[in-house]
Amino acid sequence: MKKVSAIAALLVVVAMTTVFMAEPGQAAITCSQVDMALRPCLEYLKGTVTQPPEECCSGVATIRQNTPTKTDRQIACQCVKRAADALTGLNEDAAKNLPTKCEIQINVPISKNVNCNM
Repeated sequence: MKKVSAIAALLVVVAMTTVFMAEPGQAAITCSQVDMALRPCLEYLKGTVTQPPEECCSGVATIRQNTPTKTDRQIACQCVKRAADALTGLNEDAAKNLPTKCEIQINVPISKNVNCNM
């Protein structure tokens, strides 16, 4: 029984150490999360459909929720810019209008032609 208690205590210490080792200001969103959030938007972003699907707008909302700070928004912007640059057939007007179409105010431009350091 002592061995189980010792192992449990060790796991608690490791978990707490991990929590406190996280860097302050660590990004709330990653590029893979941005990619997953925008994946349902591909047809809209290519201009093959005129309205973004509900799942797309949910993804835009997720990006907004996970970018509370300027640094988070700059990181997400770089992720979006990279993804937009890699997307063949991106309709820039559709990308620019995506937040409006979803009725979500977002401070992360969806474009491959944007300065993310502003």
